[in-house]
Amino acid sequence: MYGVDETNGLLDGNAYHAQVKYADQMTLGQLADAGGKISRLRILGGGPTDGFYCDVSYCHGTLPDGTIVPLYADYPMCFPVRKTKAVLIEWAKEYGVYAKGIGLLDEGNWSTLR
Repeated sequence: MYGVDETNGLLDGNAYHAQVKYADQMTLGQLADAGGKISRLRILGGGPTDGFYCDVSYCHGTLPDGTIVPLYADYPMCFPVRKTKAVLIEWAKEYGVYAKGIGLLDEGNWSTLR
């Protein structure tokens, strides 16, 4: 689409979301305690300069048995693009987990739409 830049988008969104166990929502702390890792973080908004803001749309984790679960929707909202990692680190600290250790800072897990 004109004016839209997406990175790491889903090839088949319906198939992916059909796998997510939406009834099994977890916090970042619960995911870490269960040995899970962040497998998808969807970021919306932002832009190429420091003046743009973005939001986390959703966040999913994968448990050791392969189950994909959503994280509670207390995501960071309306933060400067240039501070994305700092904001995610603070969010993880609220749950007593290390953002890097749980995969939250792994940009390979991020999907962005700007």
